[in-house]
Amino acid sequence: MKTEIMSILLYLYFGCLWLIPFVFISRSQNHDVRFVVRKLLFPLQYLLQMIFERATGNSRTATRLLHIFVLFFSEFFLMGALILLGFFSEPFRNHTPMLLFIAYYFPLAALSFCFQPHADKSYRTK
Repeated sequence: MKTEIMSILLYLYFGCLWLIPFVFISRSQNHDVRFVVRKLLFPLQYLLQMIFERATGNSRTATRLLHIFVLFFSEFFLMGALILLGFFSEPFRNHTPMLLFIAYYFPLAALSFCFQPHADKSYRTK
């Protein structure tokens, strides 16, 4: 029973990391149709992309550098799940698939936004 509850909490943890940025993106006035699949798969990174573009004045190099910086910190999202499991003394081996999914999802998301087209007028976040 405890393992099932912890599995639900891990899915809820990942769901919050995905759903909260998705709600912000869907409620924003920006109805950008560029990279729709990438925006739906990685809403947290897309939200960071919009923030980085505004902060750097659409500088492609600075935006990429910030995404590379985020790549190094993306594994800290896994630490939230590990802290959750450690708090309840739940063995990690019972939740290996979800932990591996979190461990590979966030670096893949950061890498997918590192490689993007030039930031000219047609590719800027409006």
